[in-house]
Amino acid sequence: MKKGIVLRSVIVFAIILLIVGCSKKPAVKEVHFGSFSKAVDYAPYLIAKDKGWFDESLKEKGITATYQVFQSLPPINESLATGRVDVIFEAEPPAIIGSAAGIDMKVVALSCTLVQDILVRSDTDINSAMDLKGKKIAVLAGTGSHYGLIKIIKAAGLSASDIEVVDMVPPDAKSAFQTGKVDGWAVWPPWVEQEEIAGTGRVLPRGDAVIQSIMVARGEFAQKYPEITRELVSILQRSKSWTQANPDEAQ
Repeated sequence: MKKGIVLRSVIVFAIILLIVGCSKKPAVKEVHFGSFSKAVDYAPYLIAKDKGWFDESLKEKGITATYQVFQSLPPINESLATGRVDVIFEAEPPAIIGSAAGIDMKVVALSCTLVQDILVRSDTDINSAMDLKGKKIAVLAGTGSHYGLIKIIKAAGLSASDIEVVDMVPPDAKSAFQTGKVDGWAVWPPWVEQEEIAGTGRVLPRGDAVIQSIMVARGEFAQKYPEITRELVSILQRSKSWTQANPDEAQ
């Protein structure tokens, strides 16, 4: 009788261990970070990365951090869809496009906010957004700058069809802008400041096209590892506070 009770106890205990073992979430070994281009609006992320805050926090948990810079948008959404990147820093429009395409992602934090600029050549007679009618404007399609350009054009009383949008990555757009192959360039910092400092470009009067730089997590990652996701967001907030307190060093 006692043997039967002991045997049943052992079986029950084994089943409990099996259930617990099967229900335990797999431990994450790596967190893959990514950013689109290397833009000033990712400063909180870039500073935290440079300071080693992401690495330090994850290392304490036995996790390794990897970093990647994307130069175009399609690879970002592909990497999110296939699990090759867990956290990405980008603007709102690419995230909206990816989500609309069915890619599982979650906006977990705001990185920073900036106003869209449109560059024109220093020697041009273009002085306002209205003067862009019939002009060629370089911009990377699907980006926050693309959204900002269209918003500025519409605010000036024009339609998207009143300008010729030339889809270009920043390095190609820079060359086209400097050689006069395009009349304007909608882009983000530091490309804008580089042209201003070089004396080749100037910025049209700013509109109200606000661009949000965001922190996006792969949906499955955020669901499986909520504590890690919250920790990464807290590091981003720490970086923002540090930047405000140390502007010279941040620059």
